[in-house]
Amino acid sequence: MPSAANLTRAVAEHRSATVELADHAIHLDLTGAPDSTQSTFTSTSTITLVSSESSVEIDLVAVGEPQVELDGERARATYADSRVRVEGLTPGREHTVTITAQCGYGHTGEGLHRYHDPEDGETYLYTHFEPTDARRVFACFDQPDLKAPFRISVSAPTGWLVRSNAEAEHSASEGAVTTTDFAPTLPISTYIVCVIAGPYHLVEDEWVSDDGRRVPLSLMCRPAMASRLPSADLLRWTKAGLPWCEERFGREYPWGKYEQIFVPEYNIGAMENPGLVTFNERYLKRGDATRSEREALANTLLHEMAHMWFGDLVTMPWWDDLWLKESFADFIGTQASEEITEFADAWVTFGLGRKMWAYSADQLPTTHPIVADIPDVEAARANFDGITYAKGASVLRQLVAYVGEDAFYAGVSAYFADHAFANASLTDFLTALSTASGRDMGAWAQAWLCTAGPDTLSVNGGELVRESLDWSADEPPAVPAARPHRLQVTSFSVTDDGWTPLDSEWIDVTDTRTPLPHAGAVTLVDDHDWTYARIVPDAATFDALTGHLAALEPTNSRAVAWGQLWHACRDAHLPTQTFCRTVLAHIPAERSPAVVDGVCLKYVTAVTAYLPTSMRTEWGDALWHVARDAYTTALDGDLYDASAQPTARLDLALAWRRVLTWAAGIAPTAQHEVRAMLDGPDGLFHPDADERWALLVSRAAHAGEHEVDEVRAELDRELERDTTKRGIAQAIAVRAALATPQAKLTAWERTDDESLTNEEVAALVAGLTHPASVHCAQSVALQARYLDSLERWWNGRSQVIASKLARGLFGVVTDAGAAQAWLDGRVEAPGALRRIVVEEVDQLRRAERARENASAADSV
Repeated sequence: MPSAANLTRAVAEHRSATVELADHAIHLDLTGAPDSTQSTFTSTSTITLVSSESSVEIDLVAVGEPQVELDGERARATYADSRVRVEGLTPGREHTVTITAQCGYGHTGEGLHRYHDPEDGETYLYTHFEPTDARRVFACFDQPDLKAPFRISVSAPTGWLVRSNAEAEHSASEGAVTTTDFAPTLPISTYIVCVIAGPYHLVEDEWVSDDGRRVPLSLMCRPAMASRLPSADLLRWTKAGLPWCEERFGREYPWGKYEQIFVPEYNIGAMENPGLVTFNERYLKRGDATRSEREALANTLLHEMAHMWFGDLVTMPWWDDLWLKESFADFIGTQASEEITEFADAWVTFGLGRKMWAYSADQLPTTHPIVADIPDVEAARANFDGITYAKGASVLRQLVAYVGEDAFYAGVSAYFADHAFANASLTDFLTALSTASGRDMGAWAQAWLCTAGPDTLSVNGGELVRESLDWSADEPPAVPAARPHRLQVTSFSVTDDGWTPLDSEWIDVTDTRTPLPHAGAVTLVDDHDWTYARIVPDAATFDALTGHLAALEPTNSRAVAWGQLWHACRDAHLPTQTFCRTVLAHIPAERSPAVVDGVCLKYVTAVTAYLPTSMRTEWGDALWHVARDAYTTALDGDLYDASAQPTARLDLALAWRRVLTWAAGIAPTAQHEVRAMLDGPDGLFHPDADERWALLVSRAAHAGEHEVDEVRAELDRELERDTTKRGIAQAIAVRAALATPQAKLTAWERTDDESLTNEEVAALVAGLTHPASVHCAQSVALQARYLDSLERWWNGRSQVIASKLARGLFGVVTDAGAAQAWLDGRVEAPGALRRIVVEEVDQLRRAERARENASAADSV
């Protein structure tokens, strides 16, 4: 794929100040897509604009020189560094610039991705542009604040399904080619333009509003996945979500139709293209979906629906205000899931999952405010992180507690009314919210949105004490002295018979010390998880949590408690063994699949990262045995009374089955049972296609030299069973996971193979760094190769692929000092690359501290 120059904020701001767009027409000739020997397609982009200068620079990533016309005549133009510079414009006059180029089909999930399906021999296309990959498909001003109506036209093989953001206006066929012209869109940014083309499976329906408006609905996927498409669920959630959003946001859905398509080899979860949302095909399970997997799909659907307003209708001017769409979508997705779907514990799942992602990112040396400083697009890509998404959503939940739900949504409604189809900033949102709430939001925003890092609130002597951060960085970011917190505190009397609530009340934390009710009682601070802070319980509460956690009710209180124990483990305040022992003692009695998932995934991380190597087998095997017994118990329904729904029992059993596939990766003595499950029906359960690959990767990672040929034979049989591209990618993971130095060296040679798709690169990385066999990679000195390869990857591959390699393969590094020396000697390396290495060094040092703490505790 041709490289793309880094677009800076300075360039974008200059163009925004000097260019006005009136219209943008695009024609894509995709008729040659099924022919794998054709690597390019023809793209014609016609832009109607007014410039205050005599020249203009337009973004484009093309193969060869483009043809450029100005007002129908050959233009004076040059093409370099991913930009076409067009000369000869008359300042203040409207011009039409037409650029025709050969653009490349992609196989890394960027631009126009082409997927050749080995199952049916067909070809499937889709676009993904965020943040600046529209220029890989058509010439444009690839920045969010130069919005325009887009008129899309596509020529494709006759019989293909072709869709874009707007409804098709006209379609004409000439033999094997059909050209479809779509209606003009409302003004949108380039990064949310979308085209899909191919023989996709289609399901159609409609939503009718209470006032009689009809919104056409469509679901699409590859025919091979049609039987896995949960159409009833998707349509039910969509029909519930649209009126919920309209009511909360005070504005009708603006984009006409609402289509959703599941596409293969997608780099992210989903993308909010207005009128045509793209989802990762991995949401379609090749077996029984767990409750957590179904909840994740519902949450993502509602997250993307929120974007129809937050981001699509009103868009940030530049990526500094990325949070104005992503934080809101994360918040709305969870809130709507809890209120209008069957997943009433959505905030529990959020607290144990995405919120922990936020805390992890916010404790790194590279943390940044929610409103970040983004000088260029490489920095923007790096900021699609836990702070922008999950911390922002957590802070918005705290904002609702602070100003009240009615004032919050009144401010949101005014914000949309004032800035529809335009761009808006933090100041614009705060103005609307201040008016609606009657509060000056400036101080709140400065404290919560413009400073970095989490507060730490510790229970000490009957008071809640705000503490400074325990930063590993030499120069931590500025942290405010007094973020206002509004949170819930519940006090308990705890005995062997259970937890008896003494009191539960809301408190406002505005000072360094805040008195707590019932001093000396066991106290759960931030019960129900309303604020964003690391909570450090006192010794009595720690003892109650580690000794009696299973009996704590309700579920969201239990989830908050698990989160506080996990913080203590990650921060090396609680020995890793104590955390693991608490999990093994209490999680078998858990009835919430969300808690089982969230806690057991942390257990796996604790074993692989925060325990010394000598202890991992014992604790890895322990999870396998507990999960196996819990799976059987859940199937029997012993945790439920007679009135419990069968679906609840099945949901819990499926959650434990998922844990078993995770545990297989860290449990050496379980491999004979893993093999039995792969060999036939007599194993613990009959794995589906994706579970089989996960188990086979575990088999490879745990295999000794004498078992390598056996695993390879199993791999050959599995490839006969699963001929999909997903299976082909997972075969790469199996080979790379083999626990021999030669297998690791052979796999490493493929890191420079540019023919690999994004999914194949991810599989290669996962296999090379599998925790059960990564010691083999480390033993053959791959650390030095990794450090030597970083800049070559970054300069020669797309940022998406380079980031997968740089972050994913850091697992071969054993010496944080060597990686730090690389940083010290590469001060001029690209900032986004340095950020990855800085973060991974910090995570490695955090793991080292936890392992030292575990060793010290074990020796006592």
